Amino acid sequence: MTSFFYLEQFGRAEMLPNYRRQRFVREGTTVRRVEEDAVVLRLNDQQPYVCADYADSLVYDRSGQITPKLGLNLEPVAELLRKHAFPENPSGAAYLRWPTGWHTPSPEFHFPFGVIVVLRQTLQMDRRGGWLELADNLHTFLVNRTPPWRS
Repeated sequence: MTSFFYLEQFGRAEMLPNYRRQRFVREGTTVRRVEEDAVVLRLNDQQPYVCADYADSLVYDRSGQITPKLGLNLEPVAELLRKHAFPENPSGAAYLRWPTGWHTPSPEFHFPFGVIVVLRQTLQMDRRGGWLELADNLHTFLVNRTPPWRS
């Protein structure tokens, strides 16, 4: 899911037309300026934000006003992420009883021990400013009281 789709679905963001970015192209010994459409969103704070990686290129509206870049530190985005990352129902760590008669995952592990499960999601930005999901990896770590820890 691209950041735009997340912001659109859960944050009521909308894409705005008529924003341009400027870049330069070398043609032989000359360099010419090229203008292209830019991906800009309006969030619930009613402000426009650039929603693509244009490196250091600036994005302008019709009047020539520079448009700020979207970021996780912006209050509308941070508020939306907090809302979905920290649900009202309890979630996260748990203390569980080990079933009687079951062996530990490895002979060198003794009670108590911990299990950490982490999801790594690899993303790549596409040419339109959206994101492509390349891979998901689920990593599980058993944590004993003393090193070495195993995965």
